[in-house]
Amino acid sequence: MTKPRAGRARSAQRVWSAPAGGMEAMEKVNIKFHENGTVSFQHNKVLRFVPDMSVRRDSKLIVPNIPLLTLTSKSASLPHIMRIALSMGLKTLYKGHEFTTVTADELLFGYEEQLINLAHRFYPRGKRPPAKMGLLIGRNTSIMNDVETIFTGHTDMKDFGLLSKLNGQDNLPYWESEPCNSIRASEDAPIYSSLPHYYGVNNPEITDVVEGLKPIKEKHEPYIKLQQKIGVPLEVLIRIQLNIKVTQSNLTPTKKFPSMYFPIMWVEEGAEELPDYLIRWIYLCTTLTPWLVPVCSYGIIAFGALMLLSIFFRAYRKVVFTRDNIERGKRKILRRGSSFFVNGQHRLLIIRDSYTLLQNQPEIAETSLNPDPEIS
Repeated sequence: MTKPRAGRARSAQRVWSAPAGGMEAMEKVNIKFHENGTVSFQHNKVLRFVPDMSVRRDSKLIVPNIPLLTLTSKSASLPHIMRIALSMGLKTLYKGHEFTTVTADELLFGYEEQLINLAHRFYPRGKRPPAKMGLLIGRNTSIMNDVETIFTGHTDMKDFGLLSKLNGQDNLPYWESEPCNSIRASEDAPIYSSLPHYYGVNNPEITDVVEGLKPIKEKHEPYIKLQQKIGVPLEVLIRIQLNIKVTQSNLTPTKKFPSMYFPIMWVEEGAEELPDYLIRWIYLCTTLTPWLVPVCSYGIIAFGALMLLSIFFRAYRKVVFTRDNIERGKRKILRRGSSFFVNGQHRLLIIRDSYTLLQNQPEIAETSLNPDPEIS
């Protein structure tokens, strides 16, 4: 796309410039979990125009007529007589113009387009496109009408995140058979994708036909930052460019348009700020855990050792310090301490640490008292 310039000739080489940028805030609402391992929800999406990323909202842009190019590219398989009739009809509608002029705001959120208007009026219900043409039309509502049902991975992790149903249906009404009408097959849109500004594309047949490409790694390469210890993504940015494949046709409005992959828009989607509860959880796992785990481990070991020592000491006291053992020990101590000494004429009898003066007796060196009453 390009901004209009005075006297600018529309050639086969197209210009990729004059960005119009918006930002989308999205959350899941009306969440319901099901017993078969799926969860249903709706998206609440709010889009807003971002001036710092865009030209002015009322700036005029020259953009390719996407519905017209799509129709003419698919016309090659039609019979010759039908191509002639189609060429005459398109010539009347568009007067030979394969480009249209719109504002940046209209390009994102919708503008009147004749083919889209006809399709919306005459297509059967369920297949009708929106009433207007816009790259982000239908996404700037409070709550999206579509109810998506995806697998949670509870029953089988191979299905984690895959789409199960859309609005209660497991197939689409636009085609008659698989894989086209499969919900899972529809997860990949029928459009050609690349990195923004064809970053990393080395095919001159694709890049040389578009002017204004400035692929820059820091701006156009997707990336993901992981916490190395636990593998949790801290920051994710997915950058993808959507392109349509244009096939040159002999129909009057698009005769001069070459066969090419025409870049329409590129999207940057991701998460740069984690919720507070995730930040606390990551901090706990990566900062506190490395020293908290050893401290708790050694603390448990020390506590267990003290418990074992306490149990051993209690068991020892119950076995050794019984009442019978204590009484037996007291009697033994009394026997050893019941002796008297003779010193000259005075004699001392030692009984339980008390001393008694005895009468003069024949001298003997030392006599031990026996508690046995038969011995005097």
